Amino acid sequence: MAKKYYAVKQGKKTGIFTTWDECKQNVHGYPGAEYKSFTSKAEAENYLTGSKEIEESKKDRASDHEVEVVAYVDGSFNEESSEFSYGAVIFYEGKQMHFSEKYNDPDLVSMRNVAGEIKGSERAMAFALEKGAKSLAIHHDYEGIAKWCNGEWKANKTGTKAYKKYYDDIKNDVSVKFVKVKSHSGDKFNDLADKLAKEAFAKKSPSENSPMNEPDQTRNVGIFVNPTELEDIIKNTGTQMWDDFRFISLEERGKVNKCNFTVNGKLCSLNFHSKNNGTTTMSPTGKNTELSLALKERIIELSDFKDTGVSKSHTFRINKEWSYNLVGFLGELEDIEKDCIQHENPKYEQCKFVSAKGDRLNINIYETGNVVLQGKPAYLYTEALSFLSYCPQISMTDVIEANNSFHEVDIKVEDTRTELQKLMPNAYGNIDDTLFKILSPAISLKKVNVEMEDYSCYAFPALRALEGYLKYLFSIEEIEIGHSYGYHFGHDTRTDAFHLKRHVVQELKNPKVEAPLVETYNYINKNRHTLFHTEQIMFITRILEDKLEADQIVNEVIDLIERTYTYLTA
Repeated sequence: MAKKYYAVKQGKKTGIFTTWDECKQNVHGYPGAEYKSFTSKAEAENYLTGSKEIEESKKDRASDHEVEVVAYVDGSFNEESSEFSYGAVIFYEGKQMHFSEKYNDPDLVSMRNVAGEIKGSERAMAFALEKGAKSLAIHHDYEGIAKWCNGEWKANKTGTKAYKKYYDDIKNDVSVKFVKVKSHSGDKFNDLADKLAKEAFAKKSPSENSPMNEPDQTRNVGIFVNPTELEDIIKNTGTQMWDDFRFISLEERGKVNKCNFTVNGKLCSLNFHSKNNGTTTMSPTGKNTELSLALKERIIELSDFKDTGVSKSHTFRINKEWSYNLVGFLGELEDIEKDCIQHENPKYEQCKFVSAKGDRLNINIYETGNVVLQGKPAYLYTEALSFLSYCPQISMTDVIEANNSFHEVDIKVEDTRTELQKLMPNAYGNIDDTLFKILSPAISLKKVNVEMEDYSCYAFPALRALEGYLKYLFSIEEIEIGHSYGYHFGHDTRTDAFHLKRHVVQELKNPKVEAPLVETYNYINKNRHTLFHTEQIMFITRILEDKLEADQIVNEVIDLIERTYTYLTA
């Protein structure tokens, strides 16, 4: 049998080995390992030095002028935080632009820096789509970036399957040329992409960098939107903004939906990009981009939840009964997809939830009694935290610490308790403590001057607490209401106000309870169309971009509870 030489380019130890066992020891279990076998030592050395690869890279770079978009991408991995990131240098229409972002997606983190390079490649493809470009060259140093797409390598992992699907979805719209470069070979722009990827870990709120020399400095904010509602959202928003708005079409092209519309007879286009993380981003294209940009900004402003960046996690200690109660509660919410998987090493069950709008939350249930929530502080997270507030094993401290983790703030539990006692001297300590656990995130976030794109997270706990207060008022009168309390109220169309039905009034042991019940329910209904999804306050249905507006809602709820409780006990 002819002698073989095994060249390991990336592994526990690199170099040339003469037996497969030596090679296997250095590549087995190493993420992103690169190695090949050769029949001659010279070929193996050439593979390691990359002289042929560099020469081919030079030829490919010389042909870059033949494509519309040129991108250099690289990935990085942070051992301490278990985060991965990408850096991308993109050239388009004579301009150089820089992008970077970090992630801690548990489905991808095992791929380390390769996961980042995949995300960088996807960003380059998305950029080409956003600009309406027909051709793209991606310079990369990990060979799988090309081989997963062209089928030379089989995509087996969650991340590589999603990457292959993303490429398949866009390849008919953008012709992608992959250019392999040698890692750390002195390639100026590959090294710059590597630098951008490493710098991404220092960002507080991971997002794209502002592009160099990019004329369009608008926000590329991801929103959670139900695809089936997209056309209605466009039509409703457009007609609110312009009297002469006319919707023309919404064409699906893979993961991109292109909307054509006119304003005052001017043709405009706005692309909607479905990202792998469940969010949708928008990019104006074609002519009259100032009008497309205005529509984009208004849709962002009115959207339910925005993408707040990288997902966060927090660990609770609760028994299995409450763990599975939480899973059951989330699974029964409207238009929720649930997928549960058993893992063996370590042993735990992971349940993944996705709302119709793309919001995601993972719940990991461990044999040790730990339950980990992973996701972003959007709809599913707020529902989960509100539900857990009813668990006797969860204290106000647990709720506030979870809120600190997800919002990256540092609020002291005692400060929140002191604030509650100050604002609600009669109600605090006398009403069911669960209400104050639910309310505590609104109080703690209210005290912090943190700039956010969406302050809905301030108001949501207050509104949930108000719902709990309404149920508390019914409970002290021993009136069963179940999940639907609207049945107990009638509506006066002349005044557009609600009142307790006669038979309910007759059931009241304390007639003074009627006024607080009516005021609380009317407050809920007054805000239903702008703040609530359903009677049970499923989620806030518009963005609160003004902290003062969010503070006002929190203050009104606190005042309503304290004032009506004081009236009852006077």
